Amino acid sequence: MNLNERQQKLLKRTFLDYQQTSGFIQNPLIIHRAEGIYYWDVTGKRYFDGISGIFVATLGHGHPRVMAAMQNQMEILSFAPPMHGTADVTLDFVEKLGNIAPGNLNYVKSFSGGSESIEAAIKFTRQYFKQTGYPGKYKFISRYVPGEHLSILQNDSRGTAYPNLLGDIHMLTYGRLAGHFVNISTRLCISHRLLLIIGAPD
Repeated sequence: MNLNERQQKLLKRTFLDYQQTSGFIQNPLIIHRAEGIYYWDVTGKRYFDGISGIFVATLGHGHPRVMAAMQNQMEILSFAPPMHGTADVTLDFVEKLGNIAPGNLNYVKSFSGGSESIEAAIKFTRQYFKQTGYPGKYKFISRYVPGEHLSILQNDSRGTAYPNLLGDIHMLTYGRLAGHFVNISTRLCISHRLLLIIGAPD
């Protein structure tokens, strides 16, 4: 992709995920639009979106039913401040999720994205064990690199100097899931991200 002078200038002022800007400029990708399972860049080249927009567009980009539901909700209520209250559509979501969740897993805290959901799950877990007499349970085992979550940036593969706000988080790579790690992965890898918290005896 050939960049014009304006695009080159603006890319140098843009922060990108998981790559250096200097390297990205050598082989850039600037997306213009999407439809169904495809992206098109600013030059008109088409790309197959094999990971559904990082798993957030599993029904395809611009799905008519999704677009209609979004437009309808925006016309009624575009934002409800969670610090001040909740919304009736949020209660609808809590009810629907609770109806399909197993057992008594029907308590819901809604978030807008995966990063804050994972952070909150970690914080909830830490708080639970502190309040139930097990403050020594603070280590997390994960099968996912947790570098994009602010509260656990110390574990970023890039070696960032930010302090870890939540304690120790241990990542098991697939190559290490042998021997005694197999039992852990078989029993506890329900989530590909957050597995369990360990530390003090049960």
